[in-house]
Amino acid sequence: MPYCNKHKRICPVCKNIFVIKRQNSKYCSLVCRSKGVTKLSKRCNRCGIVKERKEFYIRKSGTISHLCKDCQKKYVSSYRLKNKDKIRNWHKNYKKTKNGKIISRRAYLKKKFGITEEQYFNMYKKQRGLCAICKELIPYRKLVVDHNHKHGYIRKLLCNRCNLGLGCFDESPYFLERAVEYLEYYIL
Repeated sequence: MPYCNKHKRICPVCKNIFVIKRQNSKYCSLVCRSKGVTKLSKRCNRCGIVKERKEFYIRKSGTISHLCKDCQKKYVSSYRLKNKDKIRNWHKNYKKTKNGKIISRRAYLKKKFGITEEQYFNMYKKQRGLCAICKELIPYRKLVVDHNHKHGYIRKLLCNRCNLGLGCFDESPYFLERAVEYLEYYIL
């Protein structure tokens, strides 16, 4: 009985036409299969193309992904489109956990100020947990990083009240001096 075209494939190594015995077979024989992959290459499980190992992501465990980078990107983008609500809920709940708060804090410090958690801790230790302006003792991670908005460099750690006060006066010494004069005039 002759096979129809959907049961036939072309072997990517020897270019012969062969009848598919298993649904996922891509080679006509084990010999061709072994020739198709070398130590420096790997076959993608999705597209079936043999590519160099650098075309595959390396997992945290050190193993090589079973999908090439192109197929992995397509898979992830389609998964995210199909499961938007599921992913959004997971992120929302994860940020409420202790580990999620720590990771969010680290990412915020790095993205906004370019410092690590260790650098923040060293600043906190150097100031002995005191606000640089009012000298009030503030718990760890409650002091905010004060930085110059024009140039971006970091100054010191402040309590939230002092930081907001500086921000309301546009970090201007002139406005701050006028505020001091105003308060001194109206002190009874």
